[in-house]
Amino acid sequence: MAAVTELANDVGASAACQALCMPRASYYRDRGKTSSPAVTASSPSPVTGRKLFLRSVACNSEFS
Repeated sequence: MAAVTELANDVGASAACQALCMPRASYYRDRGKTSSPAVTASSPSPVTGRKLFLRSVACNSEFS
């Protein structure tokens, strides 16, 4: 893998993988393991029926 990475710096990943008979998918998969994992944003918690009801009551009471 180190040989492909070193060669890829000079000739590109596709050419390096082809020259060393390594599938590009394996190169990219292995390369992804060494980098830090992507940070994913957590989705907000779903609004339950009770919370939705209480919000609507609060909004409607402001205009009454």
